[in-house]
Amino acid sequence: MKARFDYKDLFMVIAQQKFIPALRFLEFAEEWEYKQIGSICEIKTGDKDTKNKVTDGNFPFFVRSDNVERIDTYSYDGEAILTSGDGVGVGKNFHYYKGKFDFHQRVYCLRNFKQSVSGRFIYEIFSERFFRRVIRLSAKNSVDSVRIEMIAKMEIAVPSIYEQQKIAAFLSSVDTKIEQLSKKKSLLEQYKKGVMQKLFSQEIRFKDDQGNDYPSWKSNVIGALFVVSAGGDIEKVHSRSIKDDIFCYPVYANSEKAKGLHSYSDQYRIDQDCITVSGRGTLGVAHARFEKFFPIVRLLVLIPKEECDLIFFEHAVNVVHIFNESTGVPQLTAPQLTKYRLDYPIVQEQQKIANFLSIIDKKIELVVEQIKQIQAFKKGLLQQMFV
Repeated sequence: MKARFDYKDLFMVIAQQKFIPALRFLEFAEEWEYKQIGSICEIKTGDKDTKNKVTDGNFPFFVRSDNVERIDTYSYDGEAILTSGDGVGVGKNFHYYKGKFDFHQRVYCLRNFKQSVSGRFIYEIFSERFFRRVIRLSAKNSVDSVRIEMIAKMEIAVPSIYEQQKIAAFLSSVDTKIEQLSKKKSLLEQYKKGVMQKLFSQEIRFKDDQGNDYPSWKSNVIGALFVVSAGGDIEKVHSRSIKDDIFCYPVYANSEKAKGLHSYSDQYRIDQDCITVSGRGTLGVAHARFEKFFPIVRLLVLIPKEECDLIFFEHAVNVVHIFNESTGVPQLTAPQLTKYRLDYPIVQEQQKIANFLSIIDKKIELVVEQIKQIQAFKKGLLQQMFV
C-alpha cells in the first residue's frame, strides 16, 4: 500500500444513504457499520505512577499529559491508543504508539484490536470525537475524570478494513507534514535561543558599515531607561471581542496567547511606541508595541526616556531572569521591574541586533502559520471523511 496519497484521490459524495461519508476515495461505495469501541479492542489502565518515571529510561512512559516521559519497564508491546483518565488532559491528549511502552494508572490504553479494524484509523476518529462525548455525558464544560464505559460504549462508524487502512495512511501523511514543520519550528527556536545567549553575552558583536567595532556596551536599570507604569481595569461597555471601526484599539493583558491580545476597545490609554511586560502569571514576557492600545490587569508598560530600538529591548528584557517576589499569585510590580539591570549597545548596534532577530522571528512565524493551515486542512478532512 502506498504511504502517501493526494487529496485529489478523494471525491465528494452526495450521500443518499445514512452511513456514507461526504468525502471518500473513489474505489469504495459500501455503507459503514456502527460499532462500540469496547467490541473492537481491549481497554485497560496502567499500574504505574508518575514517580516511576526515569530520566533517559529505555521505554516511553505515557502519563496524563501531551508530554511522554521515559521509564525502564514496559507492560505492553504492540499497537495502542492512549488517553488521560483524569486531570486537565481529559479528552484532549491522545497518543498512538507501536512498540514497547508503559503507562500511568489513570491512563486508558486501547489495544489488541480485532483484525477487522485498523488501530490507526480508530485513533483518528477517537481522538477527533471523544472530547465531545465526555462533555456531553458530564453535562458541563470541563471533565474531571473518564469512566471506562465512556470509551467502551462509544459508537463509531467503521468501513471495510481496506478503506480504513487507506484513510489512516492518508491522514498519517498529513500528520507527518505537521511533525516535520513542528520539528523545523523547534530547531529555529533553539537556534534563536542560542544566538540570543551569544548576542547578549557579547560573545557575538556586530560591526558598523565601515567594518569598525562599535563602542562598548553600557549597563543601567530599567527605571533609568524607561518610564514604567501598570495597566488598570476597563469597563465592559468599552470592550468587545471583535474589532470594528469604533472598537479598533487592542486591549492587552498578561496572557502569553496571541501576544496578550484580550479584546478591542473604543478607547486607548497608551499612544506611544513602548514595550509591555507581563506582571502576572508568567512574569517578564516582553512585547514591543507600535500602536495605540489599552493595557489591563496590571500589564506593565515601558515608555522609553531616550532614543532606542524597542525590538532590541524587547529581547533584552526577555533574557532577564525575573524572580517572583510575591508569596501568593506570581506578580511583578512596576517598582520591582525598574530595579532590573539591562546591558545594551548604542542605537546603531541595537538596530542591527533587532533586525537579525526579527528575520529569525519571521521564519518562525511563517512555519507556525503553515502548521495552522495544515491542521485546519486536516480538521476539515476529519469532519467529512468520517460518518
